[in-house]
Amino acid sequence: MRDAAEPWYDREPADGALAPYDLVGMKAQRQSDDVHEALSACFFPFVGPLDPQRHWEGWADCFVYCEYELTVAMCTDDGLEVRWTYAVEDDALFTACWTVHPVTHHPLIIAAGDSGVLYVVDAVDRTLLRALKGHGAAVYAVRAHAAHAHVVASASHDNTVRLWNLLGSDSPAWGSGGNENYAMGKADEGGCAVAIVGGARPGGHVDGVIALDFHPTRQLLATGGGDRRLKLWPLPPLPAPELDTTVPRPPPRISFPLFTTKRIHRSAVASIQWLTDNVLASRDIEELALWRWAGMDRYLGADGVIAPTDYVKWDEMTESRSFDILARYATPESGHYWRMTAVHYPFRPSEQDTQDPARVNAPLIIVPVVEAGGRDLVVHIYNPALAKSLPPPPFPRHFDGHDEGDSGVSTEDAALDGRHGPPRIVSANKPWRLVASDWKRVVAAANDALQPIGTPLAPSVIRAVAVSPRGARWIVAVGDGGCVLLWKRRGREESSTKTSIKARGPRNDK
Repeated sequence: MRDAAEPWYDREPADGALAPYDLVGMKAQRQSDDVHEALSACFFPFVGPLDPQRHWEGWADCFVYCEYELTVAMCTDDGLEVRWTYAVEDDALFTACWTVHPVTHHPLIIAAGDSGVLYVVDAVDRTLLRALKGHGAAVYAVRAHAAHAHVVASASHDNTVRLWNLLGSDSPAWGSGGNENYAMGKADEGGCAVAIVGGARPGGHVDGVIALDFHPTRQLLATGGGDRRLKLWPLPPLPAPELDTTVPRPPPRISFPLFTTKRIHRSAVASIQWLTDNVLASRDIEELALWRWAGMDRYLGADGVIAPTDYVKWDEMTESRSFDILARYATPESGHYWRMTAVHYPFRPSEQDTQDPARVNAPLIIVPVVEAGGRDLVVHIYNPALAKSLPPPPFPRHFDGHDEGDSGVSTEDAALDGRHGPPRIVSANKPWRLVASDWKRVVAAANDALQPIGTPLAPSVIRAVAVSPRGARWIVAVGDGGCVLLWKRRGREESSTKTSIKARGPRNDK
């Protein structure tokens, strides 16, 4: 039995237990406004050791969310403080991520949405640096590489992922010989295109790519799509962080993944994140799965990635069995795939970190859910380090490889589907919960004319969550009706740096 004196995140919670957070801020649209969905949120990640020169210490509590436009906000002891917004005419923005410019050291926001164009916005000057064009449909997710801040990946409904170099050269003018009707694969902005991943190729996704994540230390990219498939891709050598003045050339294609499976999920994969060197977390409409890729040592060594065209077997590219399920968590849903999870990673505490005894130093997976009844906005928090081992799954009743029956569904898929085969085994781990049941008090305390998302709040749905790095001091949830909820972790907080954070962070339009 675990000691009750252990940190809350290292203990198995009781049924319905609430995490030690307080709802301190809320934003919603006025009833007269056009109602939009807030679909993504993320905190500025370059803090602690990732900011050795202390260029960005004023941005530590800053986050961005997309509500058809960009909104930059700051978490304060008094609640949520919106700093500024950025809109793109005739485009709806779905997703955004942070990175930094390797030359100016300015924080950058990469945003994309319905048009498929990536917008690179300088968060200091609040100007558009460039627009990256090439996708043939909407972009659902963007990510910056943790070790190569100038490299960005985007996942699109056109079934591809594109890698971009933010320091790449511009495309030549049309008068210099370009053709406006050339193939979309060559339609990227000059030398910014590093590679095109997947697409209409044997190993690519056969439906839109919804989720992606860079491996933190290896040349790997994880993706998940509307086709239920999870894929791991080898990456080419990444460009150096310097301005590229070479003549633009068509980007190479990466057509063969190192790993593919649709055996883990039964519906569209909404999010995927690397947890450790070979363990990932992925989520569909019904479940969050923790799984280990068993092929890491087979394909990656001291010399890098083995050429997949020479060594990857066809089964690995189409339906691999090289994985182990570590845990599954049921995530109650309303039936829509767009639910974006967030991950807090453990870290090595610095001297400044030790001044906050309530800090969280553990892996946490934060999941937006819709519980039975749907009367409150709810977030579940899991510590994957506490995951209980699953028993081996029962042998499927029907298994004939990939042959399809009269229904058009392969008997292999039917065995994975609870309607046709054995039920899925779900881990018994219970979540810690965040519940926005006291939103009326928060709105009243803010003395704001903003109206809640409906009367009552029940019709609301959280679409995405974000957690502040190195301590999980703040958790943000965004969703329908432009709703933004801010929870603050309880405990003694540093007050000596708060003034400098407000002074040196993103300025307020007010």
